[in-house]
Amino acid sequence: MKPSDSLLVLENMRQVQDGGSAEESEICQLLNAIRHCKQNMIKANIVRARDGAPVLFSTIRGGFGIRVVHPQTTGSKNLSALVLYLGPGGVMEPHDHENEEIYMILEGEGEGYFGHGKPVKVEPGMFVHMPAHAEHGLKNTSDRMMVVLVCTSPPFPALDWQTDLKPPT
Repeated sequence: MKPSDSLLVLENMRQVQDGGSAEESEICQLLNAIRHCKQNMIKANIVRARDGAPVLFSTIRGGFGIRVVHPQTTGSKNLSALVLYLGPGGVMEPHDHENEEIYMILEGEGEGYFGHGKPVKVEPGMFVHMPAHAEHGLKNTSDRMMVVLVCTSPPFPALDWQTDLKPPT
């Protein structure tokens, strides 16, 4: 029996409202609950990088990020996704923080600094998971843009003016 057949059977049983058995009544309640869940399902956020919030970070030279999934863009509560763009020679200085993070290298090649004592070659298709306080940084050593999907949990707080850079004093 296919799931659609089961729903048809339940629909037919729903018609047995009066005089039905206790089992039929429970099935009717279950069918109503399924309908209610389908009507009240939360819809997914479908966004594109161009819809995100541009950000600059003090640890990045020669690049920028676009916050695509974040409390300030989609209302996300437990994670964020940012597309990082590092131009040729661009650098994200090694740093650490409390949040867990994942990098997925989408385009370009370079070096990653992940607390191993020496740079690690990074290339498209590579994932890197940083537990809390793991050192991490990147350098684009290629002649084309490096594009990295950065996922963080929990998300960083929203930034004023879309940047954490301080004005010159």
